Amino acid sequence: MSDEVYKSLKRNLFFSQTTELGSPTGKELFQDYRDYHLPLAQMHHANLHGWGVVRGLELSGAVGGSAITVSPGIAIDNLGRLIALSEEGSAAVSQTRPTNETDKVDVPVLLQLTPDPETPEEHTVYITIQFEEIFIPEQDGAGPRLEQVPWLRIQPVSSFTENEGSVILGIAILNGASGTLVDLIDQDEVLARGRRLAGQSLTELQILRQARDEITTDTTTMLSIANVISGTIRSGANGGLTLTVPRSEDRITVEETTGGNFAELSIQANTFSVTGNTTIGTTAQPAQLSVNGDLTVTADMEVLGSSQFNGNLSVTGNTRLQGNFVVLDKTGIRTINPDHDLQVGDASQPVSVSLRGPDLSDSSSSLAFEENAGMNGQWFKFIHDTQDNTLKLSSLETDPIMAFKRTTGRVGIGLPEPGERLEVNGRIKAGALTIGSWPASSSNYVFFGTNALDQSNDDNYALLQDSAGSGRGRTYLNSPVDIRFRVANRDKMVLTQSGKIGIGTADPRTDLHVLGRISTGLDFNSAGAITFYPPDGYAWFHIDNGPKGKRPQGRLRISHGNKPGDHEIVNILQNGTVGIGTNSPDTTLHVVGNRIRLMNTKKSNQYIDLRADGSALDLQSSLDLYLNNNGKLVWYRNLKKVSSREFKEEITDLTAEEAVDILGGLNPVKYKYKGTEDKELHLGFIAEEVPNLIATENRKGISPMHIIAVLCGAMKKYRQEVLALREEINRLQIQFTLKQ
Repeated sequence: MSDEVYKSLKRNLFFSQTTELGSPTGKELFQDYRDYHLPLAQMHHANLHGWGVVRGLELSGAVGGSAITVSPGIAIDNLGRLIALSEEGSAAVSQTRPTNETDKVDVPVLLQLTPDPETPEEHTVYITIQFEEIFIPEQDGAGPRLEQVPWLRIQPVSSFTENEGSVILGIAILNGASGTLVDLIDQDEVLARGRRLAGQSLTELQILRQARDEITTDTTTMLSIANVISGTIRSGANGGLTLTVPRSEDRITVEETTGGNFAELSIQANTFSVTGNTTIGTTAQPAQLSVNGDLTVTADMEVLGSSQFNGNLSVTGNTRLQGNFVVLDKTGIRTINPDHDLQVGDASQPVSVSLRGPDLSDSSSSLAFEENAGMNGQWFKFIHDTQDNTLKLSSLETDPIMAFKRTTGRVGIGLPEPGERLEVNGRIKAGALTIGSWPASSSNYVFFGTNALDQSNDDNYALLQDSAGSGRGRTYLNSPVDIRFRVANRDKMVLTQSGKIGIGTADPRTDLHVLGRISTGLDFNSAGAITFYPPDGYAWFHIDNGPKGKRPQGRLRISHGNKPGDHEIVNILQNGTVGIGTNSPDTTLHVVGNRIRLMNTKKSNQYIDLRADGSALDLQSSLDLYLNNNGKLVWYRNLKKVSSREFKEEITDLTAEEAVDILGGLNPVKYKYKGTEDKELHLGFIAEEVPNLIATENRKGISPMHIIAVLCGAMKKYRQEVLALREEINRLQIQFTLKQ
């Protein structure tokens, strides 16, 4: 409100019923204005109205422009004086108080902005209007007068005071360097003052309406049109305001001028109470509180009865609901812009949600996730069982799915009473699984018992570590069938049910079956070995890479005895030489021993022996011995053929006639072997052309000893013939001599 203004009123009397006082003088009229009319107006404005802008006096200006325009209007100052800025009147814009007509300017008023070197940065100023009158002397036959000329100024914020009667029209932000407008605002959170509108002071305000009334009696119908009270706004008995209507069927409507909705209705109160049904944004009343649209409450809200909201409900404070509460849109708690159907908090501060039920109840509190059919359909539910100190996750089909024990911290999946930190009644499939911290302790284990998983049984735990007794720390890996080690989802090593190990193969055929390379030893300073243990504990065999530091060329050896190298059998050097009975072979195959035998694996009676246990080195064969050098020369010394009668049977003589006949079938030729580089000329026979007794079965070779036997048989015949011819020649010579 304006400052309290109390003045005594005095009026001049210019006539009475008995005395004619005559015409009032100008002095008397001025005195009458000063003592009665002016204080009456001031008291009316100051005591019945709050000071400020009554109407008009709007400010406008272009951003970056150098002027601010003030439109016509009316204001009341804190002394109750009426300030009128009229297009028919004038105003003053001087920096000093106006005193004469030269200070007047036309309306609307243009306030020019100029650069301010003392404050070149952006700064804030007030645009104000103040009651002022200037004296106008006699002119053109008119007497002197006082003319109201409102004083408009641009005032620094620091020097403004309300005591001098100035009314703030707005706040301007100026660029001091350029003298241009940056912004025009009516209020500023930093500043205590801003543009203020005038008000009115009443104890009770009655709102009237025109009404047509019709009253019908037995004989007459009376019509009337009169003013009736629609409602009353009065001060409350204990403070505040009371709004009443005369009839129970009357309504109080708050709406936009054209009858539509306006942007927002905000009530800031500690308590907002409604007795009866309340509807917002809808004409239907399905509940005691029904809202179709947004509702914002910045204090506590209490609803006793059913409620329905078809929009946003925003409550800053405590909320108490008694009865049904239906929300058909998103609900936010401690947030005004929920992104979900129910959202608690907006990340600005910690939040907590509590479901609190009675003690010692198997369903103290619960949170359900249901289908359209509700609890009669499919559902999930979190249940707080305060009797068993358990939080359960259950469904229509499974109770419980999970159980969390409050006192022990144990979690059960598929069972209500877990015996471990995590106990699962069923199978587990995990992308990754970490058990315990590192290093591992005896309490960290993975165990699958026969009651939890059945894969052909056989006490089918997968991994178990002994935690007691002499076996403490011993780890077991078990499978009812086989164990497979995989890389890139492919088998790399397999341990079968029969105990066979396969590396590189999933079907090992021996106790250890490796498809690929095997390495032993650690580095060049350590020797690796493979030991073969016999069932009876004797004759251990070893394969190793020789003793440490004694293999300048590198060697692989096979030995037998208690440890590798006790009794060397075979040595293979890095240069490719092989020694049997010696560790320093100087040829590709160096054998220190008496005999080497090459035997036909299918026929044990077919073999070749290389013997050195006699006076000479013997090459013995149980069958024919073939020397094949692809047609090249084969050198041999003292080659002997087994010819003892003890090795022969069905012995018959080769007749001279047979020998001569076979010899006649031999056709000596000269030739060169194909595919040879020397192209040496050879003498011999063609195997395909010689008699059968001379050629081999496949007719690829011939038998030299057979040819010798044929030559011997033929020579005997030829010798006999020569001897017979010699005797005949001798006889003929004797006869010839005798005849002479």
